[in-house]
Amino acid sequence: MSDASSLSGVTVGRDEELRGLLAFYKRGTPILVLGKSGLGKTHLLQAFMKRLEQQRIRPIYLDRLWPFKPALLGLYGGLRKTDDKALNRLKRLTVPELAKETLTLFERVAARRRPSVVLDRLEDAPASAADFLLRLSSLALIVGAAQYVKRTRALRRFFWQFEILELHPLSRQDATTLAERL
Repeated sequence: MSDASSLSGVTVGRDEELRGLLAFYKRGTPILVLGKSGLGKTHLLQAFMKRLEQQRIRPIYLDRLWPFKPALLGLYGGLRKTDDKALNRLKRLTVPELAKETLTLFERVAARRRPSVVLDRLEDAPASAADFLLRLSSLALIVGAAQYVKRTRALRRFFWQFEILELHPLSRQDATTLAERL
């Protein structure tokens, strides 16, 4: 099955961007989808994850990094299923303790295979998470989306590592097709 036929029907006017995401992913390159609100970044990430799942790759998805503690719990739970007792123990940890435990788990998993993490709304990433995110990016392949790159000094090194895929508004025809589908 060709790439074009396998992508049709998944996105409207974003097949090229989806192919680009998949190509960067296959090369092991972290990628950041940039675009204004409403351009379809989240939908593109969901189509991307659907394609990975068809290949039996299960990325961890976070729709936001703020507040940070629930995001850490989501990352941890994405790698290891936790029962209520373990989850309660994790919830009692401080954010630095939970971050350390989450990174330790990622290190163990990364020794066998490189996990994939999809992070939406990266513009909300707190500056206090910069060291964690930088370490996470050395252990996992990160695909992210944001409206803009956060220019804070603490997060600059984290954002520098990404290839940028910039989304532009859909053509009038594609926008009409999308509106009709919705």
